Amino acid sequence: ELAENPNIKIIDFTGSSTFGKYIEELPNKITFTEKAGVNSMIIDSVADLGAMAQNVAFSLCLYSGQMCTAPQNFFIPKDGIKAAGQQVSFDDVKNAIVDAVKGLVGHPKMAPAVLAAIQSDATHQRVQDAKKLGGTVLLESQPVANAEFPELRSASPVIIEVPSSEKRIYSSELFGPIAFIIPTSGTDESIELASSIAREHGAISCGACTVDAACMEKIGD
Repeated sequence: ELAENPNIKIIDFTGSSTFGKYIEELPNKITFTEKAGVNSMIIDSVADLGAMAQNVAFSLCLYSGQMCTAPQNFFIPKDGIKAAGQQVSFDDVKNAIVDAVKGLVGHPKMAPAVLAAIQSDATHQRVQDAKKLGGTVLLESQPVANAEFPELRSASPVIIEVPSSEKRIYSSELFGPIAFIIPTSGTDESIELASSIAREHGAISCGACTVDAACMEKIGD
C-alpha cells in the first residue's frame, strides 16, 4: 500500500531479494535497495582450529543468523586443511564447528545474550523445514531459554552437511540460523562455488580462512 502510493516518490529498502525486486520494478519511483545474498566462507587453512570454530559459531548464532552478513555456506576441502601447520581431517574441521556452536548454545549466560528472537513466522518455519532439504543433519535447531523474556520465540542454528554436487540445496538464501557445510575437492573448487553463487544470486559478505598469502590473494581476486 505504501510502496504503490503515487505520493511516494523515493523508496529506500533493505531486505529480501524477492521484495526488493518488486520495489525496483515499480513505475515512477526512485529506488535504493540493499537486497539479500548467499554469503559463503572458504576455509583453506588456519593458525588455530579452535579459534576459527569459535568465530564461526559466534557468526552463526549472532542475532540467530538474521543479519544480511550472516554466513550460510562453509566450503571445506574434503581431504582436510592445515591447522597450525598440521594436517587435520575434514571431519575434524566439521566437528570443531559443530562443537563450538553446541558450546555457545548450551552456555546459560552467553546463549540468551547472543541469540535473538526469531522475528517472523516464515523464518521460524524455514528453520524447522531445513532438515528436509537433503544432506546430513549435523546439528538440529533447538529453542534457547531466555529468563528475561520467557515467551521469546528462539531457534539455535541447524547445521547440515551437503555434497558440493547438490548446489540446488545451498545456492539460494535461506534466511535465519541455517548453515551448510560443504566438502569440496579443494580450495579451488571452494572459490569457484562461492564466487559463482555470488555472481548468480548476490552476496553481502564472504569470509576466508587461510594462512597462505598466495591463496589469500587468489580468494580476494
